[in-house]
Amino acid sequence: MAKSADIEGFYDSWAAGAALLAQTLRQAWEPFAPQNLFQPILPGWSFGNLTINEQNSSSPAAERAIVAAESYGRQLGRIPDALAALIEAQPAAARTQPAYAQLLQMHQRIDAIKADARNADLARLKTDLAALKKNQPLAFKHLLASL
Repeated sequence: MAKSADIEGFYDSWAAGAALLAQTLRQAWEPFAPQNLFQPILPGWSFGNLTINEQNSSSPAAERAIVAAESYGRQLGRIPDALAALIEAQPAAARTQPAYAQLLQMHQRIDAIKADARNADLARLKTDLAALKKNQPLAFKHLLASL
């Protein structure tokens, strides 16, 4: 029994010492830590041979505003949508080019991925609603009433 008490005493003093050390270090380094940190997420990123930075835009402020409103992904996603619509509007004889078929297949794969993501979101929502109904029936009732 004496050994167990010794170990517990050692642990207690070690834990207290570690807590004191952590507090001391936090107080010593706090004046040097930034209080607010603002930095771009991907400054000067590259895609193949294309480098994206503020130097290759005639209006960096406009570029930032555009990307804030419509992300690069959203902009790029609209291109296959528009191309698919243009291809499908062509007469059947004009749609024989392999590039058209490849783009339409890519568009179908992207649409399938989006549908899978929506289905996963709906499954999570269904699970969350079931948990809310079970664990917080009043909140569930208010939620239903608000819909």
